[in-house]
Amino acid sequence: GTIGFMWWNQEYRSAEVGYSLARAYWNQGLMTEALRAVVKFGFEEMNLNRIEAQHETTNPASGRVMEKVGMKKEGVLRQRLRNKGKFVDVALYSVLRGERTA
Repeated sequence: GTIGFMWWNQEYRSAEVGYSLARAYWNQGLMTEALRAVVKFGFEEMNLNRIEAQHETTNPASGRVMEKVGMKKEGVLRQRLRNKGKFVDVALYSVLRGERTA
């Protein structure tokens, strides 16, 4: 698997995190643990105020991972990405420095 910041805006103190994990390793808590560590690093070491992430709406399990680390769903961005030749909707989640629980 992989996890990391997709972009980082120092002026606005915000960043987007993205991740991917092989299906054989799903439902073991691995990505929740990794995302929790990346969010902590973003707030403590990068001095971020906002961290966001998005997932395709056809993969609600990814949204549950985001919720487990304190992210809140902001809404759905219709046909935001193109994947495997077609446009897909994504759900946008975020967590703010003041909301941090982990």
